[in-house]
Amino acid sequence: FVLEVDEIIFDTLTSKPSKDILERIEPCQIKSTLLEGAAKPNWGSIALFFIPRRLIFAVVVFVLFLVRYYNTSCTARTDGSMVSQPMYMPGTTTYSLTYFVFGGMPKDTDPYWTMPS
Repeated sequence: FVLEVDEIIFDTLTSKPSKDILERIEPCQIKSTLLEGAAKPNWGSIALFFIPRRLIFAVVVFVLFLVRYYNTSCTARTDGSMVSQPMYMPGTTTYSLTYFVFGGMPKDTDPYWTMPS
């Protein structure tokens, strides 16, 4: 019984199309040019074969936007940590396309939040 628990869960929770797709999956065939050839394969070529390029692209874009956030919205303290800049309420309740594209949304003069010292 214990060895069949995963099969019971699979039969109960998966849909018919998912079962059909999983039945048609073929074993992964590693390209012969990757493993056979004049030079021994290096770890970089093997990693690029198994790691999806779209995943690498998504991680790079995420890191770029994260760095942009810290550079534009945070200030560095003397101990090296990054803290948020003072936060201001918007000066208007409308958000136009101009504000979205070019920035420069008007802000109140008094911050509603500052980093406690």
